[in-house]
Amino acid sequence: MAFRQLLEMRRSVRKFKDTPLPGELLAKDCALAASYLMLSTASRGLGSCWIELGRFIRDPDLIRGIRLPEGAEIHAPLVVGYPAINPAIPKRNPPDIINLTWKRNQHGHLYGTH
Repeated sequence: MAFRQLLEMRRSVRKFKDTPLPGELLAKDCALAASYLMLSTASRGLGSCWIELGRFIRDPDLIRGIRLPEGAEIHAPLVVGYPAINPAIPKRNPPDIINLTWKRNQHGHLYGTH
């Protein structure tokens, strides 16, 4: 979904509820969308990185350069591109599996043993 569509959706929700969206909810939604975008880019061989400082862009020339619509806010700034290297997947250790057995003590309370 394009950024402009997300912005328009936000505006339509505002009209529907007749109240502004809480900033915290918007930030969480953007973070969730960004995380899925990052997973999607990785599955396509691209690299991505969340650049938190991008939320604090105030330079008018830069804002014009990225074509940020008036009234829009930056919540989840990402850079996406082809990585210079793709590191190998690290070897994983086998999981430690703990089997618990539940027993009752002389007072009738449950406790776990392994």
